[in-house]
Amino acid sequence: MSGIQESLLVYAGLADDAATVHMAIDFAVRHARPGMQRTAILSDLEQSGLTSEALYREVARHLEAAGYERLLAVGPVISAANFPPSIQVERFPDADALLQALSNMAFERQVILVKGAPHFRLERVVDRLAERLHGTRMVLDLDALANNLHAYREAVGAETKLAVMVKAFGYGTGEAEIARTLAFHQVDYLGVAYTDEGISLRNAGIETPIFILNAAPDTWDACLRFGLEPQVHTPDQLQAVRTNYPALPLHLNLETGMHRLGLTAPDVDALCQNEALLRGLQLASVFGHLATADDPAQDAFTQRQIDAFEQLSEMLLLAWRSVNPDAPEPIRHVANSAGALRFPAARYGMVRLGIGMYGYDPVDILAPSLEPVASLFTTVSQIRSVAAGESIGYGGHAILDRATRVATLGIGYADGFRRVLGNGRASVYAHGKRMPVIGNVCMDMIMVDASACPDLAIGDDVEIFGRHIRLEEVAAWAETISYEVLAGVSSRVKRVFLSR
Repeated sequence: MSGIQESLLVYAGLADDAATVHMAIDFAVRHARPGMQRTAILSDLEQSGLTSEALYREVARHLEAAGYERLLAVGPVISAANFPPSIQVERFPDADALLQALSNMAFERQVILVKGAPHFRLERVVDRLAERLHGTRMVLDLDALANNLHAYREAVGAETKLAVMVKAFGYGTGEAEIARTLAFHQVDYLGVAYTDEGISLRNAGIETPIFILNAAPDTWDACLRFGLEPQVHTPDQLQAVRTNYPALPLHLNLETGMHRLGLTAPDVDALCQNEALLRGLQLASVFGHLATADDPAQDAFTQRQIDAFEQLSEMLLLAWRSVNPDAPEPIRHVANSAGALRFPAARYGMVRLGIGMYGYDPVDILAPSLEPVASLFTTVSQIRSVAAGESIGYGGHAILDRATRVATLGIGYADGFRRVLGNGRASVYAHGKRMPVIGNVCMDMIMVDASACPDLAIGDDVEIFGRHIRLEEVAAWAETISYEVLAGVSSRVKRVFLSR
């Protein structure tokens, strides 16, 4: 999560055995932005099974190897341990002493790892160091992301490469942190829509190959400088890249029936006759898009698209190979999350995963194996009893038919909670109960009927979507698709990244 002084705050949970501490040390480093210094806040560790001397010698070795420059040691045992001179150690008998000292400490542009035994209550330290932004937050479970990646790898086979789409701010989830996790788990490609998204990932230290689905010609120079791979979808673009940027790896987009972008069959036929253009062409992949792979009623159309892609791509690659016999074989890919599961023959050398990676199976094949990555929460701002006959919210359209316990929550349409979800259409979740939305959705707030939830209190967390209210359910209420709901969560909503 965002911390004070432009820091990145990683709270690694309550387990305090040596193995989870080492995992947390590495996790924080993976998610640090380039140039960030590294600080660890660790308490006495009580579940290691090792002697204190052996335990902290191992912790010290791991901190040093991971490049930590600073340790705030909390507790009498860790405070008495020895650490190498490369790590600046500040020692505190308990968390209260650390809390008193925090206001005089500098944490500018640091990644701060906080981990300790439960009774030290280091969550108070996390609360103090967290950047005070909008209280609504999206929690991203990076372990769920890794689980979903493994599920798709099992489904499509180890021989099939995986490209994961992280465009549109990682479908609204936070592209750099998601991309770092995917890079750690060795996906073959990351896909973004525009060149500036790719540059952002490179500036965040992501080294995984990245292809750009809609790279404008005036960004090709930047693509070359940042090691990004654009797609090309017209003959003129292909000629321009070949003339001006011959070393730039290209992804050729083929039109097979979606009629969005792509080289048509006549374009491909003409290209196959142009040996001068094909010779030396840096061809990374040939790909297409399936428009209806998630809809069984459209399977005949999907199959026609796959057949067209097979014919066009094979014809093109045959001509390209004839003048580039020693070049690496380009990848072929056409299947999205749905196509990868429903049409095994369409997997080719790589599949592109989108919403499926975030835990939402569009075809209900892998659903039991997937976990939702994103959960959206807000907090209760006020609770009051409102008499029957009173109206709720803008417009006065919601008239209570009974005395109602009304809770006001700190989320609205400016956060991505769409206005159409008001007036009983959507519900939210807390304390084991669903609470329907009352009245119109405001820009920054909603009101809900909390009558069935007597334990609800001001400051309590309320789930908007997650494990109890599925994203697909919210999408159905809004008469849209899961992609739009997820991507529509406002950038002002704080993203919190969780590793269990």
